[in-house]
Amino acid sequence: MKRSARRVFTAALTLASAGVLHCGPLAVPSSQAFRPTRFDYDAFFRSRAADEVREPNYLPFMGQRFELSEKKEDMVVLCRWDVTRFPLTVYVQPPELDPALQDEFNTSKEPNAFTEAAWRALESWQRSLGGVVTFRRVRSDQHADLRILLVGQVGPAPEVGVQVLGTTPMRDACKVTGRSLWPDRLEVAFEVPEIRIYVADDHGLLPVDQVGRNVLHEIGHALGMRGHSPIPADLMFEVARDRRVDRLSVEDVNSFRALYRLPNGTIYARLPRGGDLLRAAAQAPAGPVQLAPQPYEDARLGFAVRPGLGWRLVPTPRGVVAIDGVAWDYEASFQVVVRNYPSVATYLTRHANAHVREGRIVQQGPLDVRGQRAHWMRVVPSSGDMLEDHVFLESGDGRVVIVIMEAPTSLRQDFGPWFDAMLGSLEVRALGPPPGATTEPAR
Repeated sequence: MKRSARRVFTAALTLASAGVLHCGPLAVPSSQAFRPTRFDYDAFFRSRAADEVREPNYLPFMGQRFELSEKKEDMVVLCRWDVTRFPLTVYVQPPELDPALQDEFNTSKEPNAFTEAAWRALESWQRSLGGVVTFRRVRSDQHADLRILLVGQVGPAPEVGVQVLGTTPMRDACKVTGRSLWPDRLEVAFEVPEIRIYVADDHGLLPVDQVGRNVLHEIGHALGMRGHSPIPADLMFEVARDRRVDRLSVEDVNSFRALYRLPNGTIYARLPRGGDLLRAAAQAPAGPVQLAPQPYEDARLGFAVRPGLGWRLVPTPRGVVAIDGVAWDYEASFQVVVRNYPSVATYLTRHANAHVREGRIVQQGPLDVRGQRAHWMRVVPSSGDMLEDHVFLESGDGRVVIVIMEAPTSLRQDFGPWFDAMLGSLEVRALGPPPGATTEPAR
């Protein structure tokens, strides 16, 4: 989990969700952007039941900022379809392909292929969210809650270097209709009538799977995602041509499940009119170092580690990340990665450049980890203020365990005891059985 997840991303080709919300006299959309931090998220997270919000997520980026006419304050409100509207009736309009796009290279792309890609995208949302949202096909747009319009033309280019391939108009999508009897929410109404997807760009007809990914992303906006995820690996990150995210990430799933578990109109944050919430200064956790009483254990990859007490854990396909903060806003991280290589030397021969990237190694040498010899190197990235320590050790059975410790250069000394304690708790264990495996009893 790299700090770069928080860097501003400028796409050469984006899918835009255009439009401005308009609502009743009680509240009007604020012209000020809302910049969430780990601190307002922590305050909100502590106020919710454990089954309402699961981590990791990017829930704060889903809200809309409103100005309340009767008070000198703004509110960030979470707004989505009322659950009684499901299953949403959906009509997918097949594209009428511009003849100019039909050449000898594109004759195999029939309109129905794009239509079926859109239906697969809807099914993917249903499956990924476990039925939290559901859809039903209808044959006429007159009976549809949501229309997906596949446009057989080249997407518009509002400026040089930018081409819009999909839009989800959010104009009037969310309306604040009144005060609630509950102090932590407002009465709202939400509806998105259509998604518009272009099936061609300046180079001609798009591949069917790319159109499907575009539909998949835009459905997220139609379900209530006002902004974009700050995590590049997420489906709801700002979409560009060279990204091939074709499924919901753990963050996507947790965020949308939280959106639909929380009461509609939930107030995420209250802000001074036109201002931002104050952000606390960056620092290491106060007090003596404390590790979690129980280790995080991964029998599949064969390791256990005790994270810092209060640090958030984000499991990954190859290990786990412990974060002082949240995935999209953190001060330091401790990441464990397991790879199948016979030795550290073999691994580094192939992957050392991936660890250094455009930065530079400023120190390296041997290191003792629980009595086991390891290799350590300190990397200074080419940009930003972070300092990274990379530790590599062998399991003895064909695995290399990698630990990456990351913190701001100015705070590396303060985080040092935390990193040392977590590294000292790392245990490399024998591999457990693969998921789903069964063991036959001895006969």
